Amino acid sequence: MILNDYHYHLYYSILICFAMIWGMCYIIYIRMILNKEKEDDYMLPSKLVLALNDQFNNELQASHSYTAMAAYFSKKGYHGFANFYLVQAKEEHFHAMKFYEYLVTMDEKPMLQSLSEPKNHYVSAMDVLESSLAQEKEVTSNIYALVTLADELQEHATLSFLDWFIEEQMEEEKMFRDMIARMKHIEEGGEYFLKMDDEFAERKLEG
Repeated sequence: MILNDYHYHLYYSILICFAMIWGMCYIIYIRMILNKEKEDDYMLPSKLVLALNDQFNNELQASHSYTAMAAYFSKKGYHGFANFYLVQAKEEHFHAMKFYEYLVTMDEKPMLQSLSEPKNHYVSAMDVLESSLAQEKEVTSNIYALVTLADELQEHATLSFLDWFIEEQMEEEKMFRDMIARMKHIEEGGEYFLKMDDEFAERKLEG
């Protein structure tokens, strides 16, 4: 009788252990399913989506502004400079589409906003160049603000996406600083200015 009780308690203990192990495995399985569903349903924070959409439109606005700058040079007959700015406008549109594609990739909707009328009147080529540099500095500031926001939200995919823009903005600002430095030593419409015009006529959109 004692042996039977021992076997009974042993058998009962084994059943209890088995039930506990099965229960733990079931809980782990359910958690895995829930985590998978959470990953599948992942969405960017709304605050970040809004900021990305704003920058998408900022890039389109920059393209709009560079087209107006090209028109200034076309009117003056400096078609090389006009070509430079038309290429720059296309480049900014390319930047905008990178934001568009990223939003789509993250299952978000790109939202187009109204474009503001760009500055259409310039007093000189130097005025155009200085306006260009100011615009690029503003874009850089916007990109840095996006990086700060993405970092605060721990959105690592967005941080990786923005790395390209940080390097690009460094190049853009340097390009216009160099152009301004060259322009300071020449006269608009003069011999060296026309050489620059010929040089810029060869510019093409890279990539």
